Amino acid sequence: GLAAVMWPPFLKTDKCILRAPLESDVDTASLQRHANSYQVAKWIHAALHPFPFTLHDAWSFVAWARLAHQAKEQLHLSIDVGKELVGGVSVAKNLVGDPHIAEIGYWVSDKYWGRGLATAALRATTAYVFSDSCPLGIERLEAYPRVDNEASIRVLERSGYTCEGRLRSHNRHRWDGRLRDVYLFSFIRDDLHKLGERRDGFELDGRAEQMREGGGALRPSFSQRVL
Repeated sequence: GLAAVMWPPFLKTDKCILRAPLESDVDTASLQRHANSYQVAKWIHAALHPFPFTLHDAWSFVAWARLAHQAKEQLHLSIDVGKELVGGVSVAKNLVGDPHIAEIGYWVSDKYWGRGLATAALRATTAYVFSDSCPLGIERLEAYPRVDNEASIRVLERSGYTCEGRLRSHNRHRWDGRLRDVYLFSFIRDDLHKLGERRDGFELDGRAEQMREGGGALRPSFSQRVL
């Protein structure tokens, strides 16, 4: 029905909800509170995640994500735990090369580390991207964790992504300016079997439930390049 073609989607997992954000995420400062973390920011490119992360930055990201959703070039979902935005997942199409390739990224508040939220969110979003319900037309997802980000690498491995190699001097560190190596991880449609029966509460056919808050429309989410 209507839920199957809802854009952006509303996805349930056994650990969290993935949804486009509401204005209340900024009004209650949950986005700013969880994104304004050194432990989160240090793994993300400065151009994608300012630090300190201000209330103005929160509104700017919401506006930017809304435009990206309208163009159907990107997907931005908030990680919701108890109606609190505690992280995000993003999928951005490759607009320079093949449009069937996209980069996927995620972040989780350091206050919520160790709960399996990143894995649940990545698995559900990956399954949705390759479902008939997703309008992006993606055939390959890529992620670029820094080689020293062991936690993010484990998330990708648990989510069925394949490490294709090491890219040298690929990412410039935001504070010391040094170039760092990253790994290239990928997921293609033929990898869907790796998700197996454990789909974190999300059906692979991409069906989503519509969520309303006070009768208002859902708002796009803030999320970032892979940690």
